[in-house]
Amino acid sequence: MIMHTVHALVALAFAAAAVLVQAATPPVEVPRFGVFEAALEHQGGHENPYWDVEATAALTGPDGKTVAVDLFWDGARTWRFRFSPPALGAWRWRTTSKDAGLDGKVSAQ
Repeated sequence: MIMHTVHALVALAFAAAAVLVQAATPPVEVPRFGVFEAALEHQGGHENPYWDVEATAALTGPDGKTVAVDLFWDGARTWRFRFSPPALGAWRWRTTSKDAGLDGKVSAQ
């Protein structure tokens, strides 16, 4: 069986203090219906991030359609989102949040 792949683009880099920051990285190939995951860190001093922070990633496919997925808190300052691309081709993403560390992060263009 021929495995179809789709390009999911990632924007992650590690700063010297092991803090995730925005930076363009090479595209990552994810099989169709495989799982793409990105990790980001919030900046604010949130007493309870699970309740206090909302963040969304908008993923745009090769056909121009956009799918929104919520980020989930993974402990400490780490937030993640996962996505299973239903279509072949290049995908890009952008996050929105009231927290500066999670807002405006983008995939490589």
